[in-house]
Amino acid sequence: MLGLRVSCGLATTFAYYARRIHPDVRLLTHGGSELVDGLHAARRAGAEWVVAVVLPRYPVEALHGLEYAEKLGLRVAAITDRPDFPAEIVLDAPVGDRLVFDSHAAPLALAMALVEAMADAAPLRTQARLDEYERMTEETGTFQPGELQ
Repeated sequence: MLGLRVSCGLATTFAYYARRIHPDVRLLTHGGSELVDGLHAARRAGAEWVVAVVLPRYPVEALHGLEYAEKLGLRVAAITDRPDFPAEIVLDAPVGDRLVFDSHAAPLALAMALVEAMADAAPLRTQARLDEYERMTEETGTFQPGELQ
């Protein structure tokens, strides 16, 4: 999962949920050589896809990173507001531009639909991983039981 600059928040949210149902989701939120290192390590670990969030203003280092990902043999899917974005799969959702800063509500809804599609594609694995996560959170007391006082 790649998301630089303003796209980092949406990429982080997607990765958080995707990790619950997929065995290996890596989050890349820094550009430059760190991005190259992360892509290279993911490919060596068996990654086949990179999902990128690329929203306005389209950081050049994100575009360079995706070009490098393709050189490594990774397939690229992009969540973006540009239907003509250079990726194998483009999941386009408009950003709201009537506010001082763009609203990413539509790209967020699209990202959550993608997590749902991942869950639907492997329902047994998804349920097993969710059950395991619930056991872990109970064991460790991760969440406050019942209502907050």
